Amino acid sequence: MFPFPIVPTIAEFQIEFLLIGGGAGGGNYYAGGGGNAGEYVAGSANVTIGQSFGVLVGAGGSVNGGSGSSSALGSYTAAGGVTASSYTGGSGTGAAASGQNGGAGATWLDGVQRGGGGGGANYPGYTLGVGGAGGGGNSGVRDTSGPASASASTGSGGGGLSGGDGSNSGAGGSGIVIVRYLGATKGTGGTITSSGGYTYHTFTSAGTFTYTG
Repeated sequence: MFPFPIVPTIAEFQIEFLLIGGGAGGGNYYAGGGGNAGEYVAGSANVTIGQSFGVLVGAGGSVNGGSGSSSALGSYTAAGGVTASSYTGGSGTGAAASGQNGGAGATWLDGVQRGGGGGGANYPGYTLGVGGAGGGGNSGVRDTSGPASASASTGSGGGGLSGGDGSNSGAGGSGIVIVRYLGATKGTGGTITSSGGYTYHTFTSAGTFTYTG
């Protein structure tokens, strides 16, 4: 006989995840800064059968300087972005702003670039910045060239507005949460797709990811 009872081993399985908080709206004044992208958090975790994670997806910031809200996967969180000061472009998840141009977003394991910073707008001269690659909004001028809102589900920043006076800047883009793992579907929650041998659970709104094994 064994001197001690045999304790079953709890099998663990690895998931990889991406969280991006909501991007900020662009600024609105004589010189409007672009919206900064939401925080970008990528990592991995070991899970066991039946383990669940609550998911929150951050909203994009409202026009005229609204901050984005946080995204979450269980205890992992990604903060929302804030608006850049003066006429500076917004920072992206992959690069800082370059003058009035928004910084570029980062590319995750699925090959998609997300989290571009919004472009900034300056006065006088009405010089404009473009949004960063990955969903950032271009800046604009009152009554001439309207600023663009950021792309949804990218956590990107909205474009700033120069000239204000009743016109609005671009809104920030909502965030996103993605879980992926190798092989066939082994979980529930989000929109489930397969690509390159991996299964993806993509959340564009609140929900729950559960590993079912």
